[in-house]
Amino acid sequence: KNVCLFLKKLQDPDHFYNVPLTATITVSTMNKPTGQVVLATDTKNNVYVTSSESGKIQAELLVIDAVLYKKNASGTWQQQDGVDNQALLQFRQKALKQASMQTKTTTYTLLGKENCGSLTCYQYQVSTPNLGNAKTYIFFDTNDYLLRKVVNQTQNTMTETTFAYTPLKITPPIQ
Repeated sequence: KNVCLFLKKLQDPDHFYNVPLTATITVSTMNKPTGQVVLATDTKNNVYVTSSESGKIQAELLVIDAVLYKKNASGTWQQQDGVDNQALLQFRQKALKQASMQTKTTTYTLLGKENCGSLTCYQYQVSTPNLGNAKTYIFFDTNDYLLRKVVNQTQNTMTETTFAYTPLKITPPIQ
């Protein structure tokens, strides 16, 4: 029942494509963090992305109203026009669709509940036979059934993605 409510919410385009979303993706190799990407998008599909390694930001970019801003090595923002905002929206839709995809052989095993910040989340292991020995865990809150965390584990690598749905406003950089 909980998984069905979660999947229904995840597939609701009026909800997930029109709310502010911050996804933080952390990759660890052999239990050591190796990199992190933070992607934030507001209700107008403006986007802010940072990429860091060992806690140091390696790249920063903004997309606001079809204008791309990149921060160069000296810390100065450079502007490029003509970015396709539709492509960014399609990327977001595709990512959410993939997160909710299931096959006839996909199974969800409830592992319990745990704290997700100030919320309580259901923790499920998602099993799909064609993934080999990779393990996937999803965490969604018990109130709104919103996706809060996805953990993918292989023998040497763990990728953890956390999701926040807090209001945010992305604005052009001050030049």
